[in-house]
Amino acid sequence: MLLNDKVCIITGAASVRSLGYATAELFARHGAKLMLLDIAMDKTAIATVSTSIAKATSAEPVVRGAMCDIGSANDCDR
Repeated sequence: MLLNDKVCIITGAASVRSLGYATAELFARHGAKLMLLDIAMDKTAIATVSTSIAKATSAEPVVRGAMCDIGSANDCDR
């Protein structure tokens, strides 16, 4: 697997219909651990995305998420 045990930070992944989600799913297929950032990220979004990736990949992904506005220096520092 190309990304086995690598940690990948992906922005814009709070919706299963986003480019960020598509990237997260692809990276998970290649063994990546995922840190997903989005201005709309919350516990529900993390659970939805994680469940969707698990179904798509037939594996249990390592997914963490955080609310972050990448246009905000304070959010990025946090």
